[in-house]
Amino acid sequence: MIVGGYSLHLYCDGARHAELHPNKLGSLDAEFAGHDEADCNRQARRKGWRLNKQQGKAYCPACIKARSPK
Repeated sequence: MIVGGYSLHLYCDGARHAELHPNKLGSLDAEFAGHDEADCNRQARRKGWRLNKQQGKAYCPACIKARSPK
C-alpha cells in the first residue's frame, strides 16, 4: 500500500504579529494536512490566511484584519 500526504505548518510574517499575539511568538500558528500542497493551501486560505508564494511569506487572519483600513 502506498500512503502519501502533505502537511503545511504556517507561522505569521506580519510585522505586528508579536504585538497582536505576544503568547504566540515561538509557537506554531497553524497546521494543515491534506493530499498535496494545493489542498493545504486551500484549507489555509479558507481559514483566512494570506499566502504569498513569490516572497515565501504567510499572514494570519488577525494581522490581515489589523492591516486593513477601517
